[in-house]
Amino acid sequence: MIIKYQKYLLTLSAAMWLSLHFDSNNISTRVNFLKIYGLFSLLAHTSGCGKDIRNPEPGVIRNEPNGTNVYEGVPIDYSGENVRKDVFLDVLRGYKMKVKGIGSERVVFSTNKDNILIFYTGLGGHGGMIEFPDSGEDTFLHGDQLVTTFQLMQSRNSYKNILMYLESSHSGAMFENRTLPHNINVLAITAGGPDEDTYGTFCDMTIEPCLAGLFSYAWMNYAENNPDGLRKSQSIFDHFDYVRDAVSDTAKEHPQLYGDWNIGRLPISQFIGYQHRDTQSSKTMKIKLISDSSKDDLTFDKDSIIAAGEVPVE
Repeated sequence: MIIKYQKYLLTLSAAMWLSLHFDSNNISTRVNFLKIYGLFSLLAHTSGCGKDIRNPEPGVIRNEPNGTNVYEGVPIDYSGENVRKDVFLDVLRGYKMKVKGIGSERVVFSTNKDNILIFYTGLGGHGGMIEFPDSGEDTFLHGDQLVTTFQLMQSRNSYKNILMYLESSHSGAMFENRTLPHNINVLAITAGGPDEDTYGTFCDMTIEPCLAGLFSYAWMNYAENNPDGLRKSQSIFDHFDYVRDAVSDTAKEHPQLYGDWNIGRLPISQFIGYQHRDTQSSKTMKIKLISDSSKDDLTFDKDSIIAAGEVPVE
């Protein structure tokens, strides 16, 4: 494994169950995927879709046809109404006292030797915002507010580099017009441009939900199933090129890059870790939308949150 310090995963979700079912799948998949590489998880989840009576397989969540149950064994540290904008920011900033009495009380406690990976999948909108539905009157986290948090963390030497994956409708609006500076060591990869919706994949319209988000499935599936040598050395830029082509060829969304492009030259394994695996087990599945992507019922605004960091959790 390239990263020498401990790595931990922080995931937060605020997904609705039915039409937004694939957000929960993205989250559970992300936890299990990163645990393979030695990351310990910290999960917040408002949706009980795994146990929801509308789930055709109670207690089971899959992110691909005939896939494994990605819900099984996933720990939950923050749940229900505790999945809020202020809690997310406090956990990311390492403000342990501010989450005292909330969930497990665990926070990200990082230094300038730590790379941090943030993965958000959820509800977005015009104007550059993502939503936490249980945050009372202040449900929206705007791009400039998130950047202010990054700048605060940098001033406290709380990270080395940050790589952020953002999947929501209008995800590019979070960082357009140079909202994200080039000099704070943060690179953001969005599922699409400022005016683009996002899509689900492996959709069964008879029960409504899709099994995965198109962008989420593309980058996680590709990272997980690459041959050992490529997973260890592939740059973020090269990984992005594959994901961009796969997503752009399949739906009306076009992944974008914002922020410090110098980070794109780093091996992606510096953020997601690396562990030798049996290459014969690789099974990269073709990404596709089940129905015509031009139909409105395959356009999903999504509302869950994931953040992951290769940093100590306290």
